[in-house]
Parts: sequence; C-alpha cells; structure tokens
Amino acid sequence: MKNILPKVHAIPMNLENLNNSFFFPRGDEQLLSGVLQVTRGTAMILDETVMEEGTLLDKGLKNLKAVSDVSLYQTLNYVFPFNVLEFQTDISLLIVSHGNSLVPVDCAVTLKSESSVELLTELTQEQFASFRKYISIFRLTEYTLPEEMAKEIETEFMEQRKAATAAGTSLITPNELAFRISLARLVALSKGEQTLTKQSWDHAVSLSEQIKDRSKQ
Repeated sequence: MKNILPKVHAIPMNLENLNNSFFFPRGDEQLLSGVLQVTRGTAMILDETVMEEGTLLDKGLKNLKAVSDVSLYQTLNYVFPFNVLEFQTDISLLIVSHGNSLVPVDCAVTLKSESSVELLTELTQEQFASFRKYISIFRLTEYTLPEEMAKEIETEFMEQRKAATAAGTSLITPNELAFRISLARLVALSKGEQTLTKQSWDHAVSLSEQIKDRSKQ
C-alpha cells in the first residue's frame, strides 16, 4: 500500500492500543491530537487480526466509536470538557479481519484461498510509479452521472423491488443502491470514463452481487 499511495498509516486494533491510545482529538486549554487526526486523503489500514480476548474499557469503546463514525459518516469528533465539535474527514479505511469487522463497513469482501498460488513477479519502481500516477489521476478526475442513466437506475431499482415483492424474496435496500452507485463511479473512473455508461453500471451491479454471494459462503 505504501508503494502506491502517498499517505498510509497502519493501526493495530488490539486491546492495548484501543484501551490506552486516543483515536480522537481532545483537550482543555490546548488541543491534543488523536490517531485519526490525519490529513485529507490518508489511507488507514486497521488490523483486527491482532485482536485478542479481553474487555474494551470506556476509552476503548470511545475509540471504536470514533473509527465507526469515520467509516459511516466521514466525521471525527474533537472532544472538549464542555463541548464536542464535529469535523469532516477524508480517510480511506481498509480493515483486515478474521471474521466480521467490529467496524460497520459499506463493503466486506471474503478472501478465498486457492489450492495453488503462483508467486507474483516482484514489481519495479517504474511500475509502482505508474500505479501511483494512475491512482492520483483517478482521484482528481471529474465525474458526472448522466440524467438518462440516473433515470434508468431508478427504473431498474423499482422493477427489482417489485419483482422481489412478487417472489417473496428480500428487497434491495436504498443503502445497497447507494453502494452500487458509488461502486459504479469507481468502475467508470478506473476505465478512464468521466460519465457513467450502461456497461460500467452493469459491471458494478455484477460486482456487488458477487460480493454479496461470497459473504454468504
């Protein structure tokens, strides 16, 4: 991750770190920084594989809530004795866990092991530089959702809910639709498209279904 992104910070999510560190800024006469007080565009890797059995203390629960707020709302509270100020953040979270994460996430991908794994060829610095350039351009490229595609997505959403109701199956939720729209944006930009096409939308829908199916296995 550090080879392809400009700002990466890894956090071990063990009991000692959660119970003894401050993830959120706080202060009285002066502001004391927290682990999550980072510059915009920082990618954070939360390692839950190091978590052991034990009890989360009050500070640990508050730290976990701070991470959850970043994940759900991209906000971070600055805690003062008589007031709490909420600030917007721009943090990408990648959580590695042996099971379901303690942090609510929009996308959970179950990794599947293969019987035979081919070793990857070691990448060169030139290749890493190309990846960094690609991701940087990706983040800065303007993107629009055409009105005709928005109407098509809305129609598809209503038809899927109608079909699910008739079949007695679970309905696609507004949150799932919002996730698909966000995923479609990433699919389009990854292909160099500045507007969403039907092909990229169908690809995003397929990916979201694969994610859902894998999580059930």
